[in-house]
Amino acid sequence: MPAASEPEPTRRRDAERNREAILGAARAAFAEAGVGVGVDQIARRAGVGPATLYRHFASKGELVDAVLERRAVALCETVERSDEIEDPAEALRDLFHRIVDAQMRDRAFRDLLAWADAESVRDVPALRKLGEMIGRIVERARAAGALRADATLEDVLLLQMAFECVAASAGQVAPAAMHRLADVVVDGLLGATTGLEGDPVPFDRLRAVAAAGSGLPPRPAS
Repeated sequence: MPAASEPEPTRRRDAERNREAILGAARAAFAEAGVGVGVDQIARRAGVGPATLYRHFASKGELVDAVLERRAVALCETVERSDEIEDPAEALRDLFHRIVDAQMRDRAFRDLLAWADAESVRDVPALRKLGEMIGRIVERARAAGALRADATLEDVLLLQMAFECVAASAGQVAPAAMHRLADVVVDGLLGATTGLEGDPVPFDRLRAVAAAGSGLPPRPAS
């Protein structure tokens, strides 16, 4: 007697589990090591073969687009908490601290944006929502007279992108140092002065932070 084929609902459940496992493995791998992680490594981490991965995502680009969407949704949830703060200046400060925390946990957002297909990025609702919320926080601070008149939304976004260059590596050495830097930057945007908490990155560790943030392989021993 021929073996009975697997019921369609079971196949769908198995396929969905595999897809979620691949997305989870890709997000974790990108967060730890950046978007340069190979597809075969992601498949092994997900416990599936490369062929299964490619059945769900025809290319690495498609996988990057899917992880970017998940990451944008998570960032929206983070930024939403800042957007709910009534005081406009505190909302802006809270935004920077929350973004820094997210960047120290996950180094991949900037890389995901860079790798993602431009058309796909425009079609991610969470990215539009993220930009709108950050824009609203900035405009609330401007309307309240808290934000310096010559500071723009583009300035805020560029500063947050700059933080991502070193957040993961500095966070491993001295997490409080990134929050000190966030307060320095927000004070500059607000024209305010805040007592800084925590210690800066030790001087003798700055080179290590720069090297780790560069993404370059270690120099071979001579």
